[in-house]
Amino acid sequence: MKMSFVAFLLSVALTGCSAIDNGCVIEGECPAISRDGTKIAFQRVEGTRMHLGVLDLKGGEVEWIVRGETAATAKENACQPAWGPDGSLVYAYANLTNTAYQRFSSKGPKDGYRLRLWKNGQATDLVGGFARNYSPSFTPDGRSVYFCRQTASFHGIATVDVADPKSPKELIAAPPYDSGLSQPVVSPDGRLRT
Repeated sequence: MKMSFVAFLLSVALTGCSAIDNGCVIEGECPAISRDGTKIAFQRVEGTRMHLGVLDLKGGEVEWIVRGETAATAKENACQPAWGPDGSLVYAYANLTNTAYQRFSSKGPKDGYRLRLWKNGQATDLVGGFARNYSPSFTPDGRSVYFCRQTASFHGIATVDVADPKSPKELIAAPPYDSGLSQPVVSPDGRLRT
């Protein structure tokens, strides 16, 4: 995929710096460039909230997918965006209502990070429940999402069918003894890489 020079500069800038393009300052981190090269999704931390925005490279406008100060998403945090081949976006989000101690107690998470699919302005939950689901990545055909999952009984890599997200399928458990797996990425030929 060819990337424009502006997209390259903004992707570098979104890793934690800022850039000026068309008189607009963009700040953020964890950039994800859409497959057609026209948009960059990014997260931005402001205070105690993580917001999720999409920068349109043609017009220079930012559309906020999750912005913590709105009434509907007042407690929501969003992060780790990844683009699908059809222009859909998957990301991790959370409504954290418990204290850190309650969330990480020996009884398992009371709430945690879930996965959401955003397409054409509509958001759909893919994975929920009392788990930490994070680092999503689409398969090349866009039919499934691989991600990291942590519950009281499982820590490793899981997948979910985008068209029928009833429940995730846990694939690879992390080895024991304080080790883990993170950031699953599916290669263009469909093989899983971690």
